[in-house]
Formats: sequence, C-alpha cells, structure tokens
Amino acid sequence: MATKKNKVSQRKTQPAAARRPTPRSTPAASRGAPAGEPSESHGVVARIQGRWPTLTEGEAHSLGELSTDPQRVALGLRTKAPGVAIDAVRWALAVDEQLRAHPGVARYYHPKRFAFFLLRLMALLDAVDAQATKLASKLAATDGSDAAALVAREHRGRLLMAMDRLAGRRPDLIVALASARLEGTTHETLADSMRRLAVLATQWLRKSDPILLEVSGLSPELVEEVRTSATALMTAAAASREARAILGRDTPEVNLVEGWVLEEMLRLRDDFEQAHDADSQIPRLVPGKATRRVLARPRTRSARASRRVVAQAKAALAKGQPGRRMNGAASA
Repeated sequence: MATKKNKVSQRKTQPAAARRPTPRSTPAASRGAPAGEPSESHGVVARIQGRWPTLTEGEAHSLGELSTDPQRVALGLRTKAPGVAIDAVRWALAVDEQLRAHPGVARYYHPKRFAFFLLRLMALLDAVDAQATKLASKLAATDGSDAAALVAREHRGRLLMAMDRLAGRRPDLIVALASARLEGTTHETLADSMRRLAVLATQWLRKSDPILLEVSGLSPELVEEVRTSATALMTAAAASREARAILGRDTPEVNLVEGWVLEEMLRLRDDFEQAHDADSQIPRLVPGKATRRVLARPRTRSARASRRVVAQAKAALAKGQPGRRMNGAASA
C-alpha cells in the first residue's frame, strides 16, 4: 500500500498522485456542492484521513492552542477561501504520498500534525461549501429584485394611467400627480414613487365622483396592489444589496477556518524544507497562486547580502582585482 497509488476520483479531472509538491489538478474545492452533499474534495481528504492517526479530542485541542483566533483571522484576510482549499488539497495529496514513500519525513513532520492539518482542511471544505450555498441563495435574491422591479413598474404604470384619466385637464390634480411621480431609475426611487402615488390615489378615491372612478379605472384594489408591489420591491432590493456586499469576500467565520489551514501549511512548508535539505529526494512544497501571498518564502536580508557580495567579487575578478576586499568580505 505504501507504493501503490490510490485512485482518488473517478471523474474526468482525476487528481494525480503527488509526484511533486503541487500536482497539476485536484478536485475543485471552490465548487459548492448541492445542499446537503459534500464536495468531491471531501471524499479525497476523507480517504487520506483513513491512512493516518485519528486524534483524540485532547490532542486536537492542544495542537489548536499553538496560535490564537486573531492570528488565524489575520492570515485568512489575506487570501480567498476557495483558492486556499484547492491548494491545501493539493498539498494533502503530496504530503500523503511523501510520508508513505519516505518514512524519514516523519522525523521532520509528525504524522499526527498531518492528521491535524487534515482535520482543519475538512473544516475549511465544509465552510467553503456552506459559503457557496449561501452565496447562491443571495444571488437568487439579486435576480428576485429585478423581477420584483418589473412587476412594480407594471403596477405603477397601471395606477398612473388610471390617475391620469381621473385628473383630466384639472390643473390642481395634474400638479399633484406630477409631484408624486418621482421619475428615477433605482429600485428605491421606484418604490418611493409608488408609495407617494398610493397615498395620493387614496385621497382621490375619497373625494372623487363614483362615475369618474369607474371610467378611469382607479380602485382600492389597484391601490393596494401597488402598495404590496412596493413593499415586495424594497424587500428584494435589500436582499440584493446584501448579496452584492458579500460577493467575492469571505465571511469572518470562513476567514478563521481559512487562517487555521494557512497556519498548518506554513508549518508544512518549513518542515518539508528541512526534510528536503536533509534528503533532496524529498521535494519542497510550493504554494499555488491562491496561497503564494502568505506561503511564499521571503528572501532574507542575508541571502540578498550574500548575492551582492558574490556579484561584487565577480566584478572585481573581471577587472583583475582578486585581492580587493568589498564590504568587509574577501573576494573569491
């Protein structure tokens, strides 16, 4: 079992076993699964979990004490959860294979720490799926606001037509109707105009001759229809604003779980770096585009200084000055 590759998916986009730090493809964790169903990545991670120790509640708690929630949230704010989930699944595949192919890796990265990483990754996959489901419902609400606006405009148009007929050529009624129209393009302006027209129409219903109301088509039912449409439009518009506010942005709850996974990936990066230094057959873990901002190893000042010294030494040699000392360091 240590040498045989496990098939992790029957779909066309089957992830390759981790022959290198970041395999080319893996189940898209960013695709939200249907409500109540786990994503494909859940199955991949669950199969990997089955090969490694199961942590006790106490062990998981102790490992979770290595950092704080504010620290995790700070990391999560720097990335997008769906992308982090994809990179984390890739790393899980790579680490699973390397731990089994090279037992010496365990001297640098403990299998129980890997089990904890998988535990946090599963929580992130749950959070990403839940966020995708919530976003889908919010996007539906956005579509609903446009549909509500179409209905509202139809009802407003019918009310205006009836009130225009009732006003006739009477200046006072014409001026009052023009003031209540509030022509505009936003949903809020449309709803406000409908409420104003409904108030004015109610006054005209009380004062007008029944025959004029009959021939104009102005009725209490039409006015109530307009009021109901205005309320529905404002409700849908509020849901639409909320949906647009969260588009492309992780919720605070997701940022927390996301940051927890990023912390474990930082630990993985450093431990595999040490393992690679000891055995070049063990590959480094290379972050993908989604996590590079957090996981890319920064160039240290000492490394830059070293390169500068080497460059200066080469320049001195090219000029035939092998004995010159530069910045306190002897040239090569």
